[in-house]
Amino acid sequence: MTYRMTVAALYILIFLLTSLFARGILKGNIQRRDELKKTYYKVLRLGKEYEYLKRVARRNRGRVIKGGVLTFIEDISKKQGLSDRIDSIKPVPGKRDVVEVIYSKVTLREVVDVFSEIRAYGNLRINTFSIKKRFDSPEYAELRLQIEKI
Repeated sequence: MTYRMTVAALYILIFLLTSLFARGILKGNIQRRDELKKTYYKVLRLGKEYEYLKRVARRNRGRVIKGGVLTFIEDISKKQGLSDRIDSIKPVPGKRDVVEVIYSKVTLREVVDVFSEIRAYGNLRINTFSIKKRFDSPEYAELRLQIEKI
């Protein structure tokens, strides 16, 4: 009788350990599934925002600037609140109207806003650009652009 009780207790103990172990694995899988769902929703939201911005850019792409690129850069910088963060703005020597501008301490969102503003005009083209992350404050970057009027 004690042998049967010992074997039954051992089976119950093994069952409890197995169920606790499986419950831990299940809980981890559910947590990972929820995190993956959040990531998918974020990707879906960003995709919808991208499509919206693409439609807006396509609609506004027909605009052209009448004046010079230097004036245009100053205007969009004022419009977006970046005029105090312009480190350097100078024309590039050559045949075409090309301007190089350097912004300091800009966020990624502000960089995207500058690019979308430039892209809205059909007679502007970005020749070169570079974005350097600032190590003293990682949320900011330095943006260097060369914009050409076609």
